[in-house]
Amino acid sequence: MQTTRTVLVVEDDETLRFLATKQLKWLGFECETAVNGSDAVNKTEARNYDMIFMDVQMPVMDGLEATQFIREKELSDKRNSYTPIIAMTAMAERQKCFDAGMNDYIFKPVTVDQLKKMLERWTP
Repeated sequence: MQTTRTVLVVEDDETLRFLATKQLKWLGFECETAVNGSDAVNKTEARNYDMIFMDVQMPVMDGLEATQFIREKELSDKRNSYTPIIAMTAMAERQKCFDAGMNDYIFKPVTVDQLKKMLERWTP
């Protein structure tokens, strides 16, 4: 029996969060959402995700800082978990994303084709 793969969508804009979630569900993934980086860090402490799509610029805690927290947790975690984190950004800040520990990036507004490509590339 195949288990459903779960993706965390971290996006402060309600419309963009809704659209990404709808597209991911259409692609067959279960989705959870977070409205900022702090919320994302808390959710990743409670469970593991198959992938995280992370907005870069958000209030409270941005996606770069949240990614650094998640990577530090993974390094110290005895479960040896590792989650691919894909930046969702409207800005060309690719190197900052990689430096923070993100695996890849897509430009907003995201499309089904972009999401599918990232899922195929980074999930088993």
